[in-house]
Amino acid sequence: MPDTRCDAPGCREKVRRGHLMCLHHWRRLPRPLKQAIREGWINRRGDLGLQPWFEARNAARQWLTDNPEPATTAAADHAAYVDRVQQGAYWHD
Repeated sequence: MPDTRCDAPGCREKVRRGHLMCLHHWRRLPRPLKQAIREGWINRRGDLGLQPWFEARNAARQWLTDNPEPATTAAADHAAYVDRVQQGAYWHD
């Protein structure tokens, strides 16, 4: 399957099709936002269509923008994460 890019603002990490964000950014989100994204996707064929999913996705992007990682550790953590992904440490199935 073709890869796509993480939807987190500024992230260029590749993610597998069907995943909204890289694992690093997905894990940073508060549980209620993750649940809203999942529920919006599951219920996308209802009367509201994808509107709840888009709203939850936009709220998640805004949360990540409003809650940046500390600059001193963010780059190092992300670099370590990328190394682990390239070594096959994570599967996103």
